[in-house]
Amino acid sequence: MLNYEWYTLPDYTYRKYISSVKNNEFTTHEQAERKLNRNLRLAIKTFDGYLHEDFWYGSLYLRCKNGVIITIENKKKIPEKVASKVKSWKLNAEKYNKLNEKFGIY
Repeated sequence: MLNYEWYTLPDYTYRKYISSVKNNEFTTHEQAERKLNRNLRLAIKTFDGYLHEDFWYGSLYLRCKNGVIITIENKKKIPEKVASKVKSWKLNAEKYNKLNEKFGIY
């Protein structure tokens, strides 16, 4: 497996995650960071610029900057310019399970 950057999860983004993503209201900060790093590795990157990166994991939108998850929006309206790419995304269940094991997500 490739080495990937580990993205940190600040408190404000963590609070948004547990309040907006179903069945995560009791997820610890550490587990949320692990889950989101897993999701980022499975997501489609739709923008990779100097200032930030944009990812879509299904309908979950993530923006990262300098190794920090700065924005999270669940069920965000998909912009037209990336809609076909995002809508064609399929979860790789095998990689998902391997990452769960690697990151200690249960």
